[in-house]
Amino acid sequence: MISAPIGQNEAERLEALREYQVLDTPDSADFDDFTRLASEICGTPIALISLVDADRQWFKSKVGVDASQTPRDISFCGHAIHGGELFEIHNALEDDRFRDNPLVAGAPDIRFYAGQPLISSGGFGIGTLCVIDRVPRKLNEHQQDMLKVLGRLVVQQFEFRLGEKKLATALSEQQMQNETLKNLEGRHRQLLYKLQVGIVVHGPDSKITFSNPRASELLGLSEDQIQGKVAIDPVWRFLNEAGDPLNLEDYPVNRVMRTKLPFKESVLGIDSPAHGAIVWVSVSAFPEMDEHGHLKEIVVNFHDITQQKLEEKKQLAITQNLHAITNMRQAILNSANFSIISTDLNGLIQTFNQGAEHMLGYTANEVEGVKTPAIFHDPNEVVARAKILSEELKTSIEPGFDVFVAKARMLRVPDEQNWTYLRKDGSHLPVMLSITAIRNNDGQVTGYLGIAVDITERVCNEQKQIQLTNELKISEEHLRLLNLSLEERVAERTEKLESTLTILHQSREALALSEAKAMLSTLIASVTHELSTPIGNNMLASTTMTSILRQMQQAISEGSLKRSDLVKMLSDLDSCATLVERNSDRAEHLLTSFRHVAADQASEQRRVFDLANVINEILDSMAPSLKRHSHQIEMNIADNVMMDSLPGPLGQVIINLVNNAYLHAFEDRSNGLVTINAIKTEDHVTLIIADNGIGIPEENLQKLFQAFFSTKIGKGGTGLGMSIVRNLVTKTLKGDLAVQSKIGLGTRVEITLPLELPLEGAESSS
Repeated sequence: MISAPIGQNEAERLEALREYQVLDTPDSADFDDFTRLASEICGTPIALISLVDADRQWFKSKVGVDASQTPRDISFCGHAIHGGELFEIHNALEDDRFRDNPLVAGAPDIRFYAGQPLISSGGFGIGTLCVIDRVPRKLNEHQQDMLKVLGRLVVQQFEFRLGEKKLATALSEQQMQNETLKNLEGRHRQLLYKLQVGIVVHGPDSKITFSNPRASELLGLSEDQIQGKVAIDPVWRFLNEAGDPLNLEDYPVNRVMRTKLPFKESVLGIDSPAHGAIVWVSVSAFPEMDEHGHLKEIVVNFHDITQQKLEEKKQLAITQNLHAITNMRQAILNSANFSIISTDLNGLIQTFNQGAEHMLGYTANEVEGVKTPAIFHDPNEVVARAKILSEELKTSIEPGFDVFVAKARMLRVPDEQNWTYLRKDGSHLPVMLSITAIRNNDGQVTGYLGIAVDITERVCNEQKQIQLTNELKISEEHLRLLNLSLEERVAERTEKLESTLTILHQSREALALSEAKAMLSTLIASVTHELSTPIGNNMLASTTMTSILRQMQQAISEGSLKRSDLVKMLSDLDSCATLVERNSDRAEHLLTSFRHVAADQASEQRRVFDLANVINEILDSMAPSLKRHSHQIEMNIADNVMMDSLPGPLGQVIINLVNNAYLHAFEDRSNGLVTINAIKTEDHVTLIIADNGIGIPEENLQKLFQAFFSTKIGKGGTGLGMSIVRNLVTKTLKGDLAVQSKIGLGTRVEITLPLELPLEGAESSS
């Protein structure tokens, strides 16, 4: 404990104190009014007017304690008088000056103290107007201001008393008392009128004897309308916290009259036509008894908490929205036909969706928080990849978890690689894995997200394509050998040529099927890559929202939540919720477009469809790969162009033509434009796909639909794209195809299709 200090001007200070002639004087109702107001305004059980004498502090007025004085060396007020500002201790147990003070360790068990210094006209601190509580707390700005006002009024009362004595020779005692009462009444009324808390005083018969302007404002009635009203008057329309009408016996004044006990901080709604809306208030009512124990009056105070109630309602709505978004995110994760795994910085698995469970054979409970993705990988592949990365990144990458995330972390780009997954049952599964670093608002990496797709079918198709290519080479060698002895082996040559042509036709059809499947596999890889961004953003936003909610719960439990903090937290939660909703919509849109296109590509089922919708879905599924270029696609097809046909083959045609434009038409060019339009007649529709590219030379235009003709042979082209397009249009879709091109101006493809495909060879499905 640190004793209250003694100032260098102690003698002058004591002289100023004694000049007021108030030490050891009897109790005074004038001063008791100040302590009672201070106690009610600040909501504390104890309030004192304390005067600091040479070796004691003496209480001129007191509320909540029986003692009339305590030693100065243990007093809080002895510290407070040395400054001109409010002296406030929020928790005495945490303050070195007071934690072992007898007034803290024992009765009255002080935890909170706030004292406004009483400064004499000569500038000396003679005491304080202080409020005390037995629990830690903090005054709000309004309470601090009111305590300062009351402190000044106490000093004015001292000055007034001193002046009264000095004027005793000039005025009669009765005149002085009347003047004093008049001044005090005016000052008290002025103080009450300034309060931002509604004050209503009821007499013992429940009639209202006083109300301040704030009470009129909150009740929606004028002062004249309020005066004389009783507690059961029908003008009052109070609601309980649930919004139901409040029973008469539960009105605050009626409860106090019945129990003679204080009624503190109850939430009520005031339904007044003057407001046009319900005003919510926190109400307290205190009984005042006379010397015989009879009820003298009831003082009711109430303050507006409408904004607080609105914010609580908004918080509830946000919390419910967060739950809905979280459920939506989980539904998307669980419905995705992909393995989605997230980890922390050390590689421990944090998220393991149902797609991962189906793909790898483990359950989420087996791996989350205890395993790393390294257990799913072939060790030989990990070692080989570590060597490649070390050379590529010019730094040593050790075999382990860093092999998967180093590129995403260091280069800030997704790392997409083919890997072999090791399932729980020991079997192997080829996958394409895209790994992205999850970053917070400051750009710091907080974890990693891996999305994998099964590429078993793609690998098989690639192997079949290699096999078919080898067979083609063998067939070409057969032809070369046959030509060496053409005249001698005409009959034999004719027979083998027919056999070779059969192989070529079969190979061409197999390559066409392989190319269509490879096209679908490319779409899967593109959509997988595009999904990593919204899913990664959602996981970061979800982590941020969880942190904010924990902070809010902790602040509420500690009672330290401020309005400004609550508003900021709600704003941050709202921003996060908007981000999650936007990214969830994007992921859902991608999955929906992909499912439609994938379903159509995987079958040749006939159905009724809107032409614009199908082409939009096709372009959406191509967007992840096309956006790597600066070219643009513009589609102008009216709604409700309904077709009863095969959307799958139509999609293959559109994909081939758009890819051809990007690959051939815009070679060595940037900012190319592809347009897709449609002209509908009575029973046909003509699709026009045009570009502003380099055009096709006349000699190539004549060979455009020949199988295996391509200007990109050896550079990734098979020469089957336009041959497939012609077969799909003329044979499968029963339409016509025409191509026009001019060097330097571009190419125009017109496809005329029946709105209703003839029934032969196709099963209708709506």
